[in-house]
Amino acid sequence: MLILVIAGANSGPDCSGKTGNALTNCQAGEVGTGIGVSLLILLWALGDIILGVIWLITKPAKRECPACGNSVRKGVMQCRSCGFDFRHLLPGNASGGPEQPPGEGWGR
Repeated sequence: MLILVIAGANSGPDCSGKTGNALTNCQAGEVGTGIGVSLLILLWALGDIILGVIWLITKPAKRECPACGNSVRKGVMQCRSCGFDFRHLLPGNASGGPEQPPGEGWGR
């Protein structure tokens, strides 16, 4: 799209040295070029908005628990099935997360 916008902006007619009706027609061509470039930019923006909405609608709302494989809603920090703690998967948490009490979580 960027290439089309640049090419459209540079494709306007050269009106130097023209007079009368020829100048009027040439200036109308410049206006048409501006309208065309504006429509290309509008189409580009609408395409980005549509793709963003499609991405928001289709992105998964759940994730898979690495311990038991059950689906867990995003934002939940612990699996209801096995007790796996997702906080240790967060970036910047090199310690491996909080310790789980014996007999819970992975060891079931």
